Amino acid sequence: DQANSTARCTGTALQNFVEASAATLAYKMARGMDFNADGEPDGTYTDAAGLTWRYYFKKANNRNRLRKITDGLGNQTLITYKPISAATVHTPATTNKFVGPLYVVSQVQQSNGLGGLFATLYTYQGATRFKPLNSLLGFKKHVCNLGRKPNNRADR
Repeated sequence: DQANSTARCTGTALQNFVEASAATLAYKMARGMDFNADGEPDGTYTDAAGLTWRYYFKKANNRNRLRKITDGLGNQTLITYKPISAATVHTPATTNKFVGPLYVVSQVQQSNGLGGLFATLYTYQGATRFKPLNSLLGFKKHVCNLGRKPNNRADR
């Protein structure tokens, strides 16, 4: 399993390819964008003439996110993340949309004291772009939905 894959634009689709030698790597890197909507910036390369574009798809790196917390009594908190490109977690703004690689918390599960878990689901609306810096200004709305997930008899 390769950690990353590379593709080139044929004008109608993206086509996988493998670089044959170091001599073929004489490309200029353009600004990273999230072409495959996985929440990670992908690379774009062009030749000196700007006629050939190549896209470098970075595999999602979820290593540096807090996922599980256990306190001294054994109670656990489990945190799940999703990219804002996922329709189940984010509804884009109608104007001044933020487009970029960003993961947000989609669910937090906490021990309920009875052996089960209590879940809080998060959704976001209207990620807005700060034009001068082309960065995230914030969300228009953030919704927390509280609910139970029955995991054992005492929790039903």
